[in-house]
Amino acid sequence: RAALHLETVSGDLDLGASSLDSVSAKTVSGNLRLEMALAAGPYDFNSVSGDVRLLLPAATRCNAELHTISGNLHAAFPATRQSCGRGSQSIVVQGGGARVSLQSVSGNLRLENAGGTPTPVANPATVDRRAILERIERGEISAADGLILMQG
Repeated sequence: RAALHLETVSGDLDLGASSLDSVSAKTVSGNLRLEMALAAGPYDFNSVSGDVRLLLPAATRCNAELHTISGNLHAAFPATRQSCGRGSQSIVVQGGGARVSLQSVSGNLRLENAGGTPTPVANPATVDRRAILERIERGEISAADGLILMQG
């Protein structure tokens, strides 16, 4: 196993069947595709518009977060959404584990099943409305932000 540190401007990276203890990757517009099992991590990515696509074993456990202006976080694994606010999304995949993080202007973070057929994931629109209403009541988010969260 090894650590990966990389920086690219517009080149795409496609890394298959790798064993990486941790990743630190920065790209401007290049897309990153890595196939691996997660170790302790962390797995930190930074991009302006490049997407990060991780192909992972079905038993993957991780905490994934995306800090973005317009990107999306997708997981093909059973996951619990921890937060989904303006510019930030986070999920716990199958109970949690290694940290996977993407900071991006418009890039997407995709956690996909390397085995092919993705495990069904709860629709992000099926948000816990009660939890959102409680966050509004505590003043953690505005009513407008709460409405956005409930609409998915």
